[in-house]
Amino acid sequence: MISELNIVLKNLLLALTYAYFFISVGIFANELKQGEKLYNDNCAACHRVKSFTVGPSLVEISKKYSKEKEKSFLNWTNNPGKINPKTIQMPAMSHLGDPALKMVHKYVLHATKSVKETKSRHGFTPFKRPEPKYPYVKRSYMPFASPAAIAVVLNDQFSLSWDASIKRLRYGFSTANVFFSGESALDKAEKLILYKETSSQFWPFINDEQIEYQGYKLKDGTPTFMYQAGNIHITERIIQGPKVRSFVRQFTVKGSNSGAVIDLSHDGNVTIMPNKGVLERNQLTLTEKELAQFSITVTMND
Repeated sequence: MISELNIVLKNLLLALTYAYFFISVGIFANELKQGEKLYNDNCAACHRVKSFTVGPSLVEISKKYSKEKEKSFLNWTNNPGKINPKTIQMPAMSHLGDPALKMVHKYVLHATKSVKETKSRHGFTPFKRPEPKYPYVKRSYMPFASPAAIAVVLNDQFSLSWDASIKRLRYGFSTANVFFSGESALDKAEKLILYKETSSQFWPFINDEQIEYQGYKLKDGTPTFMYQAGNIHITERIIQGPKVRSFVRQFTVKGSNSGAVIDLSHDGNVTIMPNKGVLERNQLTLTEKELAQFSITVTMND
């Protein structure tokens, strides 16, 4: 009786083992199928299985992100940086979600088993981003600023960070180096900053928290930012200054019934030249009439 019971238990355990195996195989096969579809829909345009095109091949990716490095694969695809300066910046795939990206990773590893990297027979060269047309506006990761920061790229040597969350300019920086990469260390990025506004409040008659940001308009590649507080409406256009590392801020203020003293305190070796008012010790005094329309030119002293 006991021996018969043991046989029954062994057979039951064997059946459960086979069932678990086939269920696991079925789940894995389904994940591979979904991973392949996700790859074809989101990745195949830039990543071929065994040859470099716009981006690295799946073979190269599988070597960098093995099965044990699934977390690193998720980190990269959610917030990609830029490793090869000759290729286009990869967009973030965070909209797919980690479960979907895990299936893509499984498919990448499966599709590259026993596959070797090959060169394109047609001699295709890696995609090269066309030379940018300056000036232009870019929304991207910017250190020492909020996610709402906007880069005003004036030329290949100088750009500005205008932060929509605080409705004002944060800093000017060198664009001669890679700056918008998520890989950039903060200490390296900080060295690229040439000019930084340090006043606690730019407009004396309204708190920054009271300002409502209304967006911006583009003209000839440069933005005009629009914001208001109560009945006061302000526009701020940023354009290239007289030198490569210089810029001009053109303001219009409507609704103010008095003059103002604007705090232009800053870090950086610069020359500040307003077209109106009196500037003393970084304090710009404007009459009500002058405040209605004025400009400030900031030039880096190389």
